[in-house]
Amino acid sequence: MKQYLLKHQVMLSAISIIVVFLAAIRTIIEPLRQQLPVVQIQALLAGALIAIVSCLVMTLMLYYAKYRWIIITAITTIIALSIFKSLYL
Repeated sequence: MKQYLLKHQVMLSAISIIVVFLAAIRTIIEPLRQQLPVVQIQALLAGALIAIVSCLVMTLMLYYAKYRWIIITAITTIIALSIFKSLYL
């Protein structure tokens, strides 16, 4: 049973890193897709910085096998990016 849970945690943590990385890429590409004012571009780049730093932290946690913390960090990052977007855009 423990191996089963560990296997799913590893899989979910890898998916979490990919999701946050894709969020960072989407956030960086968004100003190129639309014609946005400079203030909104700065907000999008700040959001991309949040996503990239959390992706780095999650990757470092992967090396230390902290799978639960990776999942928690990914959920927290997505919530933080959603709040950041609602406040600044």
